[in-house]
Amino acid sequence: MAKMDWKNSDVVKAEDMNQIGREINLLHTEWKDRLDTADTDPVTLQPGVQMVHAAKDARFRLGEMKGRTLINVLGDSGSCDSLQGWSDTGRFTIDTTNKVEGSASIKGTLLTGDPYVDLNQIIRYQPSKFYVAVGEVKVPSGVQARLRMVESERPETERASEVILSSTGDKFKTLFFKVPQNAFSESGTVYFGAVFVGSQGSTGNVDALRIYEISASEYDSLNKMTAEQVAAKYPFVPSGIVGVENPYVIGTSDNLLPPFYEWTDYGTGNKVISPYQGMIAASSENFAFGYRLPCLPNRTYTISAAHNGVMALQTSDADGNPLNLNGSYQQVQQLSITTTTNDKFINVLLSNGSLSVGTYTFKNPMLTLGTVPKPFLPQRKSMLAFQTELHANPTDGSDPDVLFERDGQYFKLAKWKKMNLDGSLNWAFLDGAVDGLSKRVSFVNALDIAAMNYGFLTKYDGKRLVTNVETYGNPDSFAVSSSGATLCIANTDSGWGSSYTPTADEIKAYFMGWKMTIQGSSTGIEPYNNSGNKVWVNILSWDGTKFFMLGATTTLPTQVSDVNYVPYQLLYRLVKDTVESVVSEGSLTLTEGENKVEVGTGIVLRERANPVSNGPDYNVNNTELPSSILKHKTGKILSLYKNNLMDDRWSVFTWDAPYGLEGLYTSAANFDPTAAYSVTYIKLDKSPIQPITGTLGANEKAQISDLTAGVAEALHRVSVVEQKKADEDTPSSAWITPTLLNGATPYGPYTPQYMKKDGRVYLRGEAVLTALGVPVFRLPEGYRPDRRPRFIGYSFSTQVVPGEIIVTETGEVTILSGGLSAVSFDGVSFLAK
Repeated sequence: MAKMDWKNSDVVKAEDMNQIGREINLLHTEWKDRLDTADTDPVTLQPGVQMVHAAKDARFRLGEMKGRTLINVLGDSGSCDSLQGWSDTGRFTIDTTNKVEGSASIKGTLLTGDPYVDLNQIIRYQPSKFYVAVGEVKVPSGVQARLRMVESERPETERASEVILSSTGDKFKTLFFKVPQNAFSESGTVYFGAVFVGSQGSTGNVDALRIYEISASEYDSLNKMTAEQVAAKYPFVPSGIVGVENPYVIGTSDNLLPPFYEWTDYGTGNKVISPYQGMIAASSENFAFGYRLPCLPNRTYTISAAHNGVMALQTSDADGNPLNLNGSYQQVQQLSITTTTNDKFINVLLSNGSLSVGTYTFKNPMLTLGTVPKPFLPQRKSMLAFQTELHANPTDGSDPDVLFERDGQYFKLAKWKKMNLDGSLNWAFLDGAVDGLSKRVSFVNALDIAAMNYGFLTKYDGKRLVTNVETYGNPDSFAVSSSGATLCIANTDSGWGSSYTPTADEIKAYFMGWKMTIQGSSTGIEPYNNSGNKVWVNILSWDGTKFFMLGATTTLPTQVSDVNYVPYQLLYRLVKDTVESVVSEGSLTLTEGENKVEVGTGIVLRERANPVSNGPDYNVNNTELPSSILKHKTGKILSLYKNNLMDDRWSVFTWDAPYGLEGLYTSAANFDPTAAYSVTYIKLDKSPIQPITGTLGANEKAQISDLTAGVAEALHRVSVVEQKKADEDTPSSAWITPTLLNGATPYGPYTPQYMKKDGRVYLRGEAVLTALGVPVFRLPEGYRPDRRPRFIGYSFSTQVVPGEIIVTETGEVTILSGGLSAVSFDGVSFLAK
């Protein structure tokens, strides 16, 4: 270090000047390196929540993300939401209170004389394969839980695979075991299930059961993994073929708490004054603002806020069960809590607690890592999300799809293709199996498949089929080639009798979720065999013991049987890898220092929402208002958009009846019936999560280079959007979908829409109404007439019914007379004022 305390009397020496020169040169070199050479830090973002350190404010540049595919051998039954598919000895019931995923778990009860209760089913087992079996169990003290796989032809003492756990208390715990090659014989019947051992009246719960076929290397790696690590690597996923669906990365910096608009209200007197100021007008105890966020284990979190109420920090496990109440409410200005290994969430509560009735304000809540509170900063949040599904070989993970970035755009190197085998395909009857128990059907469709049978197929119940359909008499088997696929269907699934030949349309009905039987059947399980009247029943509501089927019809169905029906799914390897563009949204930007980053899957970007009135409010995703429901069950709603701009006047509700975990509501005064609303949310159903690699700028040169590249990429995207907008200004693609009012719903796929071209407004589509004389939808300004034109329209139920349509100067489109079903707007047009 050069001399810094010079005086007028000091003599400058050569070594002093040399030292100053050396330091100037070092400083010049350092700045030259920082400004001339871009320095980046490699980053691997792991699934789940983590802290990421950034040397500078930087944008995350994607390297790659690889695909993965999971197929649960148990199919639908693994969810434990029903007893269908499992042995039912009268000892098992559905428990909607205790669960890990979905809507319920299966509860077993030991009755008088029961040394144990055994929940099991026959599984499709292949001796040449390796497997891992995983499940979540809960048993009280004195009860033993077992997950096991056993072959009926072997004595009980020779079961090959089993894991035992005693007493989990009031928590679910993960059990797993691995199954080696040739654990069971080729000819034996293999059972899988759960066993509870205990005294009379004892109970046990099981949920999220899954069996995955794995590679030899994955099998070997299980020896070094804990149950929690196995559960993370082999998560429970919905039945069928599930890839890495819609991955996302969310980064949170500065403040871990969002504005009050995103908090949950506990009390009717809560009011948001500004983004970070809330007020509680408490008429009783325990009015509160609450917010739950994922947390890291074994870390200290500190909250601070200016307020005259009380605060609490609580932690909970993955199921929401409280683990640490931290002394409940405290009348302090700052509060800390240290998480444990089992903590998955932190719950923040700002409340009046047990204080007197009155008004309480909370301003600038700030939650950070560490024991020392930091000065208030608003939350900085960024997100990078993708609308794509990435697959790989389900058995060994080979040949994965790859998500990557090039010139600011995102692409997928696609090696696999997934398709639904539903009623839209050109199905044909091929022949019946020689044993009379099954039939073969096929469809002709050009498939770019790499090799004969290089594919994987699941049926409507999510269970996997095998590729040996060339041999007659093997139900649940298939063959696939470049010209299409052939499937062997059991008569017990289809309802086609041994001597009956189904038509092409009847085959299509089966692949839309309909089972054929005989009208008036005493049990409802007899197949149709050329005598009696045909009737079709929803294959998902099939009872199997009595003829009590909701939705049964004597008319050949042409629509899907059930909103929850999942068609047969086919995944096959492509002949040639292809590059596909990927829809993306946002950019992940991290600030200098520590950032909380969450990597997950299942995000749905800007799905169209249909707000529906329940009186004082408008709701989105409320099951009590069916037309407001989103396409998927919600795990977490991230944002609502009005005309593509974020609208923060909507609040989250978890009470009442959301479809999933969350819904949205706002006061009627905040709702605009002429606006288009959309929602971004994370689905409740899970899919596998993979690491994401990339880089962060570590010096000024990297920041400048990234900024320059980002501006160029943004300008390129703007030009693309402008061109797309110009292309959309044509009658065929400029249609706008309005929000339907007063309970009106689209008729089939013919959703009412409007557009304007050359100053004239056009309407089209069909709707089902609940009443006449009330607005069906409202047109926005610029799309309204200068007077009240009337039009002759029609509706249709069993016959055509003429009616009158009126469009007002304020934009209301109303049906004054006619029918309520299939009301058509086709042909309506007028000049806009």
